[in-house]
Amino acid sequence: MASRGVTSAVAFCALAASCRFEPPEYGETHFACRAGLDPCPPGMACVAGECRPPENGDARPIPDLGGGADVPGTDVPGGALVFGEVPGAHFSGVTSDTEIKSTSRFANFGAAGNVGTSATGAEIDAVALIRFDISAIPAGTRVVDAKLEVEVTDHFAGDVQVFRIGEAWDEGNVVGLNGAANYNNRKPSVPWSNPGVGAPTSRAGTSIADFVPGPAGAVVTIMLPYTLVETWINNPAQNHGLVLVRKTAGSTNRWAFASSEHMDPARRPRLNIAVRSP
Repeated sequence: MASRGVTSAVAFCALAASCRFEPPEYGETHFACRAGLDPCPPGMACVAGECRPPENGDARPIPDLGGGADVPGTDVPGGALVFGEVPGAHFSGVTSDTEIKSTSRFANFGAAGNVGTSATGAEIDAVALIRFDISAIPAGTRVVDAKLEVEVTDHFAGDVQVFRIGEAWDEGNVVGLNGAANYNNRKPSVPWSNPGVGAPTSRAGTSIADFVPGPAGAVVTIMLPYTLVETWINNPAQNHGLVLVRKTAGSTNRWAFASSEHMDPARRPRLNIAVRSP
C-alpha cells in the first residue's frame, strides 16, 4: 500500500466545496438491488443499487461519476471522489487487497498483482478481499453514489457475490509464503472466527451485490449500498472492506482482477464515492 495522499477533513472539505451536512432521510430497512434485474418491494424503486421510496422524490440525486458539472471551486466532477492507487485519485495509499486459499491455508498473497476467487470441484477454494480507507471523509457526509471498479484478469462463466467483511485483517506483503491474512488467520496469530472469511461472523451472511463478470480486460462496476459506505464514514473502525466470492462451485475456473499491486496503475481497483454538493 503506497503512502497516503490527501487525507485531512480540511482537504476533503476543499474537494467537496462544503462542510454542511444534513441528517439522513432514510432510516428504514434497505434492500440491495440491480436495476432491471432484482425486484424491489412494492412502492420502492431501484436507485444506485438500493431500493428506495420514490415518493420521497429521491432527495439524493445521482451524479455522473465520469463527468458532469464540477463541484464549485474544484476540479471534482459531479462531487465524485476517487480512492485508489490509480492515476488521478484524490486519495491514494488507501487500498488493501489480498487473496486467501483453502489449499494454502497459511499462505499470504498481499503482494500479488492479481487476486480472485475460484473453485475446485464442489468447494470454493479461494476468495478475494479488498478494503479502502475512506476515513478522510468527515463523519456526517452524505453519500449519493458509491461504485467499486475492478479490471478482470481471469474470467469464468458464473456469478460472483460481494459480502461485507465483519473482522479486521492485514493485507500482508508476500506472494504464496507464510503470512497474514490467510485462510486460517486474519492477522498474525489471530484466527478468523469463521475460517476463510466465512459467515456469519467473519463476513455477513447476505451479499450486498451479485454480478456476472465480463471477459478479461473488462472493467466491472459494482454498486455499493450508500448506507454501508456512510456507516464506514461515520464509524471507520467498522470498515473491514469486502470479500468477493464465487457464487457456485462445480469447476476449476477462476475469476480474478488486477490488484492495487498490479504493475499497471491504470488497471488497479478504484472506489468512486459521490458526495452531496451544494
